[in-house]
Amino acid sequence: MYLSRVAAEWYRQRSLTEHMSFTHLIDKGDVTAWPAREEWSPRAVFDRYVESFTKGEFNVSRQTRTGDYIETRTYVYGGVDWTQVSLQQPSPDQLQSRWPDLSATVGDSFAGPTPGRDGQIWLSSASSVPSPADENGSQLGTYLAIAVIAIGAAFGARSWWRVRRANRNWSAARAHSPR
Repeated sequence: MYLSRVAAEWYRQRSLTEHMSFTHLIDKGDVTAWPAREEWSPRAVFDRYVESFTKGEFNVSRQTRTGDYIETRTYVYGGVDWTQVSLQQPSPDQLQSRWPDLSATVGDSFAGPTPGRDGQIWLSSASSVPSPADENGSQLGTYLAIAVIAIGAAFGARSWWRVRRANRNWSAARAHSPR
């Protein structure tokens, strides 16, 4: 969901400077062209979200042995609270004045869990944030393009491996079949 939000913002920013296929739909709030296939209500969706956020979707526990110690880690997966996400992009000066230690916190989070000024824990990430000087979002576009290429390469490699394995199995079956 987070990557969808990032991609949507990239598309929105990009459509400000160039005409794109769906530029005319951005920020219109009109979704009548895409009706829901099932009945739903905003309240029911919100209630399911609250349940996911408070109870989690599922828990996973993993045990690892290191020498004489057994370590158990439990991960709880659930909803994400998007209410604190700002829809306005702050200027570099606003960013620095509101979160003066953000850069250091993010940098430290690559080494391990890092407490932020507000008490939230920051976890390491391989994603990147475009620099404030990059107004066109082209740096973010570059990262998205690299991600798409990497995913494509992974699927291509997997497909090649599966075809190779299928050919090997077919050749082995053919060699053992009566003629």
